Amino acid sequence: MHAQTVNNLLRDVLRTENRHSAGANISGKVPRLGTRLESGYKWVGGPTVSHVDLYGESLYQMEPFFHFGVRQPLPQFGLGRWEAVAECDNLFAQGYVPAGSRDGQVALVPTFRSFRGGLSVQF
Repeated sequence: MHAQTVNNLLRDVLRTENRHSAGANISGKVPRLGTRLESGYKWVGGPTVSHVDLYGESLYQMEPFFHFGVRQPLPQFGLGRWEAVAECDNLFAQGYVPAGSRDGQVALVPTFRSFRGGLSVQF
């Protein structure tokens, strides 16, 4: 399909609307292990194909829909302080917006379901 045709189809389907959102985060620490847990949920009032409040999400570290994170300090070795990190975003795969096209059904995704993990080092 030609790129111009795709742009015209999307232009016909999408429109600008105001949306409300509300969110909450909770975090805690396991005393002896030092494990830090964080979980939260940001509700969005209606279908949207972009983030509702990028500034607020950045300021309050609030991801859309259900998110969960774990940080586990590792035993001291080498230089610095090491932690294992795991984060899950949009765990229930919410917010996908279906849109029809000549080729079939398309899903517009404002926030992907994702899992990230790794090591963090502070010197």
